[in-house]
Amino acid sequence: MSADPVISVRNVSKAYRIWENPTARLTAALLEKTSQLFPGDSPPARWLRQKAAASYRDFRALSDISFEVRKGESIGPAAATSA
Repeated sequence: MSADPVISVRNVSKAYRIWENPTARLTAALLEKTSQLFPGDSPPARWLRQKAAASYRDFRALSDISFEVRKGESIGPAAATSA
């Protein structure tokens, strides 16, 4: 069998945004868009971005995952083992 990988995944990360309530999703988007009307790091722009960020938290489901699959190999969930 070949040692060359058929599938190669490098440095994959995935984050989900968890909203404090359903309306926060819309409010945060509006605040972030409004902040773009002001110069980059001006006090009003910073305040609007901070206000938007206060309505959610990011959950990192994966962080910097890498793997390779070679011909003839397979991947799947780990089998449960009993002690």
